[in-house]
Amino acid sequence: MKRSCIIVFALLMSVSVAGAALKKGPYLQRVTQEGITITWQTSSSSAGYVEVHGGASVVMVDSGAKGTLHSTVINGLKKAKDYTYKIFVDGKDSGEGGSFRTAVGPDKAYRFLVYGDNRTQHTQHKKVIAAMMKEQDIAFVLNTGDMVSSGNNESHWQTFFEIETKMLRHWAFFGAVGNHEEYKGHANNFVKYFSLPPGGSDTYYSFRHGNAQFIVVDGHVEIDNPVVCFISQQIAEDCFNEKLMA
Repeated sequence: MKRSCIIVFALLMSVSVAGAALKKGPYLQRVTQEGITITWQTSSSSAGYVEVHGGASVVMVDSGAKGTLHSTVINGLKKAKDYTYKIFVDGKDSGEGGSFRTAVGPDKAYRFLVYGDNRTQHTQHKKVIAAMMKEQDIAFVLNTGDMVSSGNNESHWQTFFEIETKMLRHWAFFGAVGNHEEYKGHANNFVKYFSLPPGGSDTYYSFRHGNAQFIVVDGHVEIDNPVVCFISQQIAEDCFNEKLMA
């Protein structure tokens, strides 16, 4: 009888841990000289926090209220510095984490990778990610859109993150909305999973890295006045040596 109780208790403990497992991520977004955003999703509602290590310093940041999708903004970091991090779920180390480097200053060179239209042929998608991960000293990755076949299909996003998490837990992701991310004119799941820089909208934004400014727009929609004004405003700024548009 005692042995049966022990077995039942062990099974209950196993179910409890599995219930708080990570479903997506962790993945990195919005890397700057001073900070980064770390996002993950759990299979059931949970509390969470991130523990960031940089040399002798340790920073712990809570992800907020209980839920399944967690996005934690880490601030107060040093530029061009290497960090590691761990994800904690309901107060316990999830065993998941990664590493990253904050953005360099305008006087330093850096490398980034561009890819896209990976919505089908998942075997080839995996090969592309494996090839990208062989590169060294990458600042971030930029996806030009069409990440999934149907933006309204949750299983397609699950496949996307399952293929890309090994890369995105180390390199920050910036993505453009493609027509396949949209459903009835809206890219709701794209907006749900990705934290976009401020100043733009759900379908266009800009970010700065080193001496360059990147302008990201949805080329599938009509380029109307708000988009034109946004692009014109970004191009008019003369603080950065280079401007790139995706």
